Amino acid sequence: DLRFDVGDIYPPYSTLRSDPLGAKVFFASLDALPGRRTERSLRPLASLGTEPLRPADYDNGERDFTCFYLGADAREWPYLLNSADAERLETIMRRGGRVVITFQSTHFEPTATTLTRARADHDPSDSENIHDGPAARQQAKKNRMPDLIARWGIDFRRQPVRPSSKHTDDTHGIPLPNASPDADPTDYATPDPSLAGRTGPDAAFAEDREAVPWHSTVDFRADTIHARLVRWHRLYERHGRPVIVSRPFGTAGGELILVGDTYFLSNEGLRDHPSPAVLAALVGSGKRIIFDESHLDLLEKPGIVTLARRYRLQGALAAVGLLAALFVWRNVVSLVPSRALASSDPADGPDTVLGHPAASGYLNLLRRSVRPRDLPGLCLAQWEQGTPGARQPIPAGTLERVRAVLAQETTLPARKRSSVAAVYRAMCGAAKKK
Repeated sequence: DLRFDVGDIYPPYSTLRSDPLGAKVFFASLDALPGRRTERSLRPLASLGTEPLRPADYDNGERDFTCFYLGADAREWPYLLNSADAERLETIMRRGGRVVITFQSTHFEPTATTLTRARADHDPSDSENIHDGPAARQQAKKNRMPDLIARWGIDFRRQPVRPSSKHTDDTHGIPLPNASPDADPTDYATPDPSLAGRTGPDAAFAEDREAVPWHSTVDFRADTIHARLVRWHRLYERHGRPVIVSRPFGTAGGELILVGDTYFLSNEGLRDHPSPAVLAALVGSGKRIIFDESHLDLLEKPGIVTLARRYRLQGALAAVGLLAALFVWRNVVSLVPSRALASSDPADGPDTVLGHPAASGYLNLLRRSVRPRDLPGLCLAQWEQGTPGARQPIPAGTLERVRAVLAQETTLPARKRSSVAAVYRAMCGAAKKK
C-alpha cells in the first residue's frame, strides 16, 4: 500500500509516480488550470485520442490537442515507435495537434556504433515471412519499427567512435541528477539566439528567456540538409548545441517537439528549479492534454466494467443484475403457497392431486394398466356390452365380421401382426359393411 501511495512502483517519469523521479506534480498542476482537460492514456499509442469526442471538442477536434511522451530512452532512437504508433502521432499533428517527446536524463553520448547495431536489430528483411498470407504481412508491416531519422529528419549528435568505458552505451537505469560526478547541477540550457523576433508556434519560447537546469548530455543535429528541408528549428541550446528542437507538421498548425532531457518536468525538478515559462510554452494552446503511459508498459485492458464506465451504463448493468436475481429467486423459491397452508379441510391430505380433471386420471389409469396389444380386444368387449340406452342391439352379422378380423390377427405370429391402429381400423371397416 505504501509503494502504491508513493508511486515508486511505477516506471520513472510516470504521472502516477509522486516521488522525485515521477511527473505527477506536472500532471496535477495542469489538471488544476481552468479551461484545460488533462488525461492519462493507458491505451495503445495507435488508439490515442480515437475515443468519441465530447461536445466541447467538436469545434476544434485535435487542433487543441497536446500529447506528452515522457521519458523515452535515447538508446531506442530511431526505432522508438512502430508504424501504427508513428502514423497516429503524425495524424494528430497534421490535424493541428502538438506532440512533445522528451528523453531520459542520461550521461552517455550516442555513437555511430549504437546506431549501426540498432539498425541490425530492426532489419526489415527479418520481420516478414514470404510464406505468410496477406493478413500476416499487413500486421507485420504495422508492427515494424520505422527509421525515425529518415521519417522525421532528425537525429542525435553521435560520436564517431565508441566512448570510453567510463561512459558506455550499455549503462542502464535513469540516474538521479546528482548520481554521477560528471553531472553538473549548475549546467543550464538557454534559449537559442535565433528565437528573438520569431513568430508562429515558437514565439512562446522567446517571450521569457528563461534558463532551464539541464542534466543530460544528448543533443540534436538540426544543421543537416534533411533537417533543414523539413524545417527543424532550434529552441534551446546547451554549450551551443540544440537540446530542444521543433518542426511544423502539416498545414493546420501542428508541431513536433523533441526535448533531450526530462529532469525539469519531474517532481524534483519542479520543486528545486521550476521553469514555468518553458512548461507553458511546451503545453502551448492545447485545451486537451494527454500524457501517454502505454510506452511505460502501463496499459489498461478494457472489459465490460471499463466500457460500462466509459458509456455510463451502470444503470443498465444494475437492471440486468436485478433481473438475474429475480430469475434465480423464481426458480429456487415457489411463489405458490403449499397445500397444507392453502386448505384447512382435513380430507385434503398429501395424496390429493390438484389441477387435473377426471378424464386425465382415467387416461393415466389406462396407460398404466392396459397393454397396447390388448386394446383391440378390450374395445371389442366394451362394444359388445352395448351403449346404455341404445335403441337397437348390434346386428349378429356385424359382430361376427369384427370378431373374425380380430381372430385372424390373433392367430398370426407376433412379428407379422399389424399395428394396433391398423387392427382397429380393420375392425371399424368390418363393422361398417352391410
